[in-house]
Amino acid sequence: MTGPLCRDSQGSVGFEVLPFLTLLFVIGPLALLHGWAVIDAKLAANAAARETTRALVEMPVGTPPDQAIHIALLHGRAATGDQHDIAIEVVVTRPDPSTCVRVTVTATRTLELPPLPFLDLPGRQMVRSTYSELLDPYRDGQPRRSACPA
Repeated sequence: MTGPLCRDSQGSVGFEVLPFLTLLFVIGPLALLHGWAVIDAKLAANAAARETTRALVEMPVGTPPDQAIHIALLHGRAATGDQHDIAIEVVVTRPDPSTCVRVTVTATRTLELPPLPFLDLPGRQMVRSTYSELLDPYRDGQPRRSACPA
């Protein structure tokens, strides 16, 4: 029957698909951007911690500790590019600048992300990276006879 009183099912699926398409094309890319922001923050924190540690362990022996930490922090900030909201904390196991001192640097970045509808993702996330290394026993100004015990 093809009379005016008979309806077929053409177009009846369109209305039910609209919420799904909204989830797929609006909230999906927002969730991907949210995840990429966390990955980018982790990469920046890794770079800041690594470069700050490397600058500290390669400082010449006679460098004052405050100046060495300041120069190392500048190296760590330069590694992150424009992301200046990273907090960098330097921990030295012993304040004596002798050989085999472990230097640990922790870089922390706090992200303020907008909440996403229908997804239970926190709006504020903290990303932390820690890098640790021994002072270089063969750096400038260090006596050649000193080396780390095995």
